[in-house]
Amino acid sequence: MPDSDQSPLASVTLLRRLIGHGIVFLLLGLLIAVLLRDWSERISPDWPRGRDRIVLLRQQQHDVEALALGNSQSQAIDFQALGLSGFHLWLEGTDPEEAAYTLRVFRPGLPRLKRIYFPLSLGYSRHIDSRNEGNRAVRNLVYYQTLCFDPWSPAMTGDWKNWLAAWFRPIARKDRWRAILTTGGGTSPDKASLANDGKYWTTGVNWRPPQPDARQRNLKAMSLIPYFNSCDAACRDQNWAHLLDFVFTASRLGLEVVLYTPPYSQTYIETIKQEAPEILAETRAWGQRLAREPGVRYYDFADYSPIGGNPAHFGDEVHLNPKGALLFSTLLAGFKTGNR
Repeated sequence: MPDSDQSPLASVTLLRRLIGHGIVFLLLGLLIAVLLRDWSERISPDWPRGRDRIVLLRQQQHDVEALALGNSQSQAIDFQALGLSGFHLWLEGTDPEEAAYTLRVFRPGLPRLKRIYFPLSLGYSRHIDSRNEGNRAVRNLVYYQTLCFDPWSPAMTGDWKNWLAAWFRPIARKDRWRAILTTGGGTSPDKASLANDGKYWTTGVNWRPPQPDARQRNLKAMSLIPYFNSCDAACRDQNWAHLLDFVFTASRLGLEVVLYTPPYSQTYIETIKQEAPEILAETRAWGQRLAREPGVRYYDFADYSPIGGNPAHFGDEVHLNPKGALLFSTLLAGFKTGNR
């Protein structure tokens, strides 16, 4: 009888020990992961340009008045021409949801921040969200960049899968550890290149002139139209919700939002007008609706021919080069209030 009385008690004690040991091993494993991540990042950053970019931002964080967020169309912004102390935090292919997350993480560390420049690119209403498998790498880079600024920033989007992937990525890449063990790590970007990050940041793509098809339509536009059309009504509703959340997030943080559709090369915009005019109309309609919100302005320069009509202003048919960005930002600086 005593044995039967002691048996349940022994089982409970054993279970408690197993749970206790499991928690200890879990905490020990997490500590090792944190130490490995920190050590490996010091030796060879997973994304050197992104890490050093945040180092540069930290050096300027008490002076930054404006941020450029969004996709590669942010190359249209030249903060010197705008008369602002600004910084480019955009990444190629990012969406409004990622921009809102970036704001929530970075805003507390930027005390003078007052304005956000965000490109409402042609077709943004039909942009495929970065949570899909093909664009997941973009989201991981966004999270990596925020982790460089605040290593303990919570995963505030609810997108735990990609957030954790970004956190563990530096210690999960075999090729990176091979480089650390054999060569002592990678290299950082050159300082001259980094010095431009506060003013102007490019994707490093090798640009090419606009290419026509047999009917003289712009090939870039023709290749993107099927992509835009693949975003159905539910996809567009989701994009609208993300844009609204981005605007509301900025408003809650006390920030003004300047939305803009930058100039496009003449061949590109003419092809869009001829082959898919609904894309241009929808982009403009979204910008005008968003501009009704407090603290939001929208400027539409999609078919602004004084810039778009000169190929010398473009790196390719959809991205302004530094000369074009200077002209566009100087023009934008003249609009202090209202919309266009």
